[in-house]
Amino acid sequence: VASLAGQEAKVGWLAYLTFAGALAASFAGIGFGWLSDRMASRLPLVIAGLLTLTEGAQRLRDEQELRTRQTATLLAGRVDQLMASAERLAGMIAAAPMAQVALRLHLHHEVPPNEPLAQLDALGGEWLVLVRSFPEVDQVRLLDPQGRVVQSHPPRANSETLLRPPPQRGGHHWLAREGSGSVDIWTEVPGGAGWVSVGLSASAVARALAGR
Repeated sequence: VASLAGQEAKVGWLAYLTFAGALAASFAGIGFGWLSDRMASRLPLVIAGLLTLTEGAQRLRDEQELRTRQTATLLAGRVDQLMASAERLAGMIAAAPMAQVALRLHLHHEVPPNEPLAQLDALGGEWLVLVRSFPEVDQVRLLDPQGRVVQSHPPRANSETLLRPPPQRGGHHWLAREGSGSVDIWTEVPGGAGWVSVGLSASAVARALAGR
């Protein structure tokens, strides 16, 4: 009622609708009573009422199923957009020359892993600018072929350099982050030089489902 008549008029319109419903019920009772007296039997009217109720209930179920499917499609689309955004970020970092330079330096042990200054020197300020332009992402990792963290945002301690065993080579791989409800996408750096892992927090997925 408020959406149709506005917040200020909703009480008045509710009273009008209630009064109209009471009048309709009264006239319907009188009319069907008169009709049943003329027919000398109420059975046809009872059967007609049951059929009408059955048809209305089935129509209501169909509408509810349709709305459920539409809602599921809408939520799936929001999550797909979120995942596509993370895949784009992972692909841009994997294809960037700065990532391959950092992996080569790590391979030749020229840059200590997870050193904040080394991250900036090896990857450049574009790394942080690019990552921060995707607010739904909570972490980004550049890893060697064995799954060891070479660079990360935010930085990790040296004791956490091993993230997890890498997936099979090729394409995008979505992996659940253990014990957090978050997910990470792994994208292979061209040439098999390493991996880029982009994480979506559980709160970001929840916000996408809520439409915020």
